[in-house]
Amino acid sequence: KFLNDLTSLISDWKKLIGSVTKLDRDISTGTTKDEIHFWGSMQRTLTKIRYQLDDTGVKFTFDILNANQRFMATTDFRDECNFNSCQEKVMVYNKLLREFPIQNLID
Repeated sequence: KFLNDLTSLISDWKKLIGSVTKLDRDISTGTTKDEIHFWGSMQRTLTKIRYQLDDTGVKFTFDILNANQRFMATTDFRDECNFNSCQEKVMVYNKLLREFPIQNLID
């Protein structure tokens, strides 16, 4: 029962993280400020998620499942919820937005 509960918890985490990583911005709507705000918020949210995933309790949960050969729940966790690729995408957008002279366009 306990291992099934942990496996279910991991599945829920994947869904929750996936709901964030699937978010995207339609550039045809909103303003430049909206665009900047969206990508900045995404970066802050992904940073918070990364800190939570690096937490001792989360790592311990993965260790318990791996020790009990529940590899389907833990293998490629970050890839399955698209975390790493989303984080890279957000970093690229934010780098571009920081380097582009947007403030001159807004003023």
